[in-house]
Order: sequence, then structure tokens, then C-alpha cells
Amino acid sequence: MNRRDFIKYTSGTLCSGLFPASALLANSAIAQESGFAAKKLLFISTPNGMPTTENKEWWHPAEGTVDLRPVSAPLEALKHDCLFLDGISMYGSFNKTHDGGMRTVLTANGPESLDVVFGEFNKEQTPYSSLQMGPYSQRNSRAFGNASYKGGHLLPFEDKPITLYQKLWGADPTAANQSGDLGVLSVINKDLVKLRKRLGKIEQEKLEQHTDSLSQLERRLSSMQSNQSPSIDFGIVTDNDWHRTHNFFATSAVMQDIAVAALSMGLTRSINFAFGERTFGGEIPGTGSTDHGLSHAGGAEHAKSKILWMKEVAKLIQRVKDTSGDLFDSTLMMHYSEIGSGSAHWHQRMPFFLAGGKDWGLNSGTTIRHDIDSRAYGTPHHKLLTAIALKAGLPIDHFGDGHDGLGPGQGLGVGPLDNIFI
Repeated sequence: MNRRDFIKYTSGTLCSGLFPASALLANSAIAQESGFAAKKLLFISTPNGMPTTENKEWWHPAEGTVDLRPVSAPLEALKHDCLFLDGISMYGSFNKTHDGGMRTVLTANGPESLDVVFGEFNKEQTPYSSLQMGPYSQRNSRAFGNASYKGGHLLPFEDKPITLYQKLWGADPTAANQSGDLGVLSVINKDLVKLRKRLGKIEQEKLEQHTDSLSQLERRLSSMQSNQSPSIDFGIVTDNDWHRTHNFFATSAVMQDIAVAALSMGLTRSINFAFGERTFGGEIPGTGSTDHGLSHAGGAEHAKSKILWMKEVAKLIQRVKDTSGDLFDSTLMMHYSEIGSGSAHWHQRMPFFLAGGKDWGLNSGTTIRHDIDSRAYGTPHHKLLTAIALKAGLPIDHFGDGHDGLGPGQGLGVGPLDNIFI
């Protein structure tokens, strides 16, 4: 069955009453078999920047290499799928703050973030134009807590995995039973039986792969509902924080699974995934300090928390890579933080890197270094966002507020960053 026939099939009376996930599962299976691989964006953030000291490089590989440093070392197995960028700075009127960095990192001082713009451009093709999500990404309700904006307004992030799962797949919590079934597969099982009869052999195999992944995800969510705690105690959070971060690693794993499932099943083509909100205040296991506190300590102390974050980032990228089909090649992933140096509170030498994106033509397996002056001021980051936006097919000539750089970056132009794609 080709895509055209499937669209006719799902628009007919037989599928008019199908549970949405049923059609999405079959649509995803057929899309893979027919070679359809729409471009997707996955933005990934970690808080509090990187360690910076005068006598040691903690994050950026040397130019032209992927010789990883202590904090980027967790990406070792994926380094040839990554493009690291050095010498990129963020400019704007945000007084070297975490909040200001979040406000501009994906907007380039404009009213909307790139995840939202890309999602809105493709909104007719997916049930959700874009998703904003991540473990403990909404712990702090203050303004500028995260980086997604629409019309100048901050968008909320969803950090409750079961709520998000129910939102995306329509699971009825009252249908949960002792076998661990949250209700999705039981609701759509009859629909799947109908669809299997209409699909070819290879398409049926793809369909089974997706339903199996969904079953695994349900079992993990059900396990969390049974209050099974992870082996690592995440420690104490702030007094006014109602999120219980002792389940951080388990929550992180589930949220990663949900994000990958949403992309692979075609629920959206754009996700902004945040590991915690900016200035994440949870205590880091084994350190006796908060992540934000460690960032101000700098150096080896800050590296303790950043290595933990990078391990989680590597897990998410690896999940995308391990997914059957061409998800990894069709998805461009961008890691960012709201600040460059947690201790110096600057927005220079931002810890940006890209991953995946073979179908985008990503120039992976190397590090591109841009010139910086004595104060570490470098190339404006809006040029990176412009390069991504143009490669994504957005009808623009620049992304953001249109200024030719701000402050020390003035004069470097508004066009795309070179050599990102080949």
C-alpha cells in the first residue's frame, strides 16, 4: 500500500472512527517502507553552561577534530555523528543572565523560537506542530524558565511523563490494570487488526515494531506508577519545589522514550527537549551541591554535574539512532545551553553541537572553530539558527530580529553560518 492509497483509506468510512494512534502507527510504518523521511528538528538543552578555566579546556574539541574533552567525553560513541562548534557567541540586551540567555538562544532576539517557527511551517502535516517537554523542565514557574517562544510569549513545557503520554496517545488512565496496560493498545487493538489485513508484509513488520516499542513504553510508565524508585537517590530539591527529583533518571528515560516515539510515529516534526530548567536547582548525586552551585564553583566541580547531563544527552541521541528506520538521518539535533560559562556568566563560546541529520547534509565528525577576540567574543549565534532555518526550508533570509549582530558581533552579517552543511 502506498502513501496515496493509505490517505484515501484513512479518509474513508472504514477509518473514520479509528483511534488516532491507530492511524499514526500505520502511517509511520508505511512512511518508513516508502522511503518518506521528512526533516525533523530535536533541540536538546542542559542548564548552566560549561566549566571554564584559563588552563584547561573542558568542552570544545580542538579545531578539525573530535578529540573529546572531559565534559564532552560521554559522546564518544557518537562523536562521528556530531558537529561541534567553537567561537559562537550570543548577543542581546540580557545582562549576562540565565534568563536572558533562554530568551534569545532559540529566538535570536526575535519573537519566536526556531522550534516553534519550524513546527508552525509544517503544522498541516502532524497532529502537533511542536512539542516542549523534558524531565523537570517546568520546576520553576518564573518567566524565562525555558527557550520556546511564540509571538513573544513563553510556552510552557510538559514535565509529567504520564500526562504527556496521555495527551499524545489518548490513553485513558481509568483503563490501566494490574497487567500494566495503560489503555492505549487495548483501545486500538481492534483498529490494528483491521489495518493489518490491509497492509503488506513489510509494512506489517514495521507496524509490529512500533506497537512493541509502545508496549515497552507503557510497561516503563506503569512501573513508575508503582513507585519503583531509581537506584540513585537524586537528593533534596528546594523547599518550594513540588517535583520529587529522586526519580530523575527514571523520569528522564521515560521522557526520552516519549520524545523518540513522538518523532518516529509522526506526531510532530519539532521538539524542544529540556533536561531541567535554567539554573536547575536539584542536588547532584554524590556532590552535596546543586547544579547551579557547581556551575559557579567552575572547573572540576562544575564538570561533575555537566558530565551527568552529557550522559543523559548521549542516551537521548543514542535512542534516536537505535530507532528502526531513518529517524536518525532525518532528524537534526542541536544541543544548547542558556549560558556559555556558568562561573563567568558570559554568553561566549556557547556549547553548541549538532548531531544526526545525514539527510540534512550535516558536516559531521569534526569541530569548526570561529575566531574569537581577547575577550572571547565571537560569531553571533543567529547565523547558526539562520543556517538551520534555511536548510529546513523556511522561506527567510535570516532568523531573528534582523540586526547585523549586536554589540561586539556587529558587522558579521545576518546570513547563514558557513560549512554547517555539505
